[in-house]
Amino acid sequence: MDSSLYFYALLSTSLFGFSSLIFTEYTRKISSIWMNCVKAGVAMIAALIVVSLFYQWNTVSTKSVGLFMFSGIIGLTLADILLLNSFKRLGPGRALVLFGFHPLTLGIASYLVLGQEVSTSKFYAIIFLVGCLVVFSYEKFKTDGHWEIKGLLLALSAVLMDATGLLITRIGFDISPQVTPLEGHFYRCSGSSLGFLFIQLISPFGLLKNFQSLPKKTRWVPLAGGLLGTFFSLWAYFIAIQKGNLASVTAVAITSPFIATIFECAYYRKKPSIYLMVAFVFFVCGFIILVM
Repeated sequence: MDSSLYFYALLSTSLFGFSSLIFTEYTRKISSIWMNCVKAGVAMIAALIVVSLFYQWNTVSTKSVGLFMFSGIIGLTLADILLLNSFKRLGPGRALVLFGFHPLTLGIASYLVLGQEVSTSKFYAIIFLVGCLVVFSYEKFKTDGHWEIKGLLLALSAVLMDATGLLITRIGFDISPQVTPLEGHFYRCSGSSLGFLFIQLISPFGLLKNFQSLPKKTRWVPLAGGLLGTFFSLWAYFIAIQKGNLASVTAVAITSPFIATIFECAYYRKKPSIYLMVAFVFFVCGFIILVM
């Protein structure tokens, strides 16, 4: 696999790790549904503007559009509502630990559905990267002394839904290979936005009312979170998954807990622990194996 695809996967992870702090804050202040709706809407509008002004719209099959929109409902509406609720209960770093299941889940699924193989070297890389999560997980468990079952179940459910959404997205790209990652991103965010519109109709969550209730000087923050953590992050991620091996790409993406923890340390001005340093060693080893 082209090593540049790993760069896009790592860029996506870094942007999402930073934005997860914003998502967590506004999920706690307002709600997970509100925050998810904002970030999906911002990403959809940004993708529409960028494609229309700087690129061109390619011919796409109706089946691919349907798959993209369906994957958006699963991965950006349902999965992200569960994920942000787990952020609220566990914090972003700990909740994202369960994304260590991503390479295993997508590795098996892509082998069965797409016929992709996972080489021995990639398997070793996945072990190192999952090891990064294990170290981080042990530190959190040692600190708190217990796991919150509901939060973990929410995060695990989000992981499984997100993996399903990504697999469907990849199938959509395979059916219409001329479609660019940014176009696929737009269709996916459109599906997610329709999902939130349906929720708003049957159970209003105060999209505009809650936005207007925010102090004027901070209204740009959730919008920026959506732009960085959903538009740019998923744009980079779709570049990686469109042509890359799903198990290998997601092996990079599961370093989200590590990235999120680094940003948390910087934001709250906490010194990195020995566990974080050990996790960094695992991360470096795994990433080097991936790009070799």
